[in-house]
Amino acid sequence: MPHVSQKKLDAEIEKEIQKKFTKIISRLKGEGELTLFLNGLLSKTERVMLAKRLLVLYFLENGTSAQEIADSLNISTATTSRLNLKRQLEHKNLEAVFKKMDRQALREELKDFAKQIGLKIATHIARGGRIPLPKNAPY
Repeated sequence: MPHVSQKKLDAEIEKEIQKKFTKIISRLKGEGELTLFLNGLLSKTERVMLAKRLLVLYFLENGTSAQEIADSLNISTATTSRLNLKRQLEHKNLEAVFKKMDRQALREELKDFAKQIGLKIATHIARGGRIPLPKNAPY
């Protein structure tokens, strides 16, 4: 688990830092720049943690059971449940992100991504099996 400082920032300063971070990321051009940025900024553990969160949210959005996700990603069902609650509260934000990718491209990206980090669930994605994209989904 990444270390989080016990010293709290002023709420306004924290908000500004988050805005600047988002602005910097949005200005990166292409996968190469983003990879260099993330590798320089985050530890391997932090990158894997964020990758797993993305996969959990995507699979929950597409009807995969919390237990199957937890087993495949080697995380607790409590983590899956916590992220599911977040997904439900911020559904529209996540939906907008997933809509930007076409269905086949998203499946291929997640399959490759899961394989890269050695996830058991990659086999399911590759077969188009237990983790299908809904036919009527806009993404």
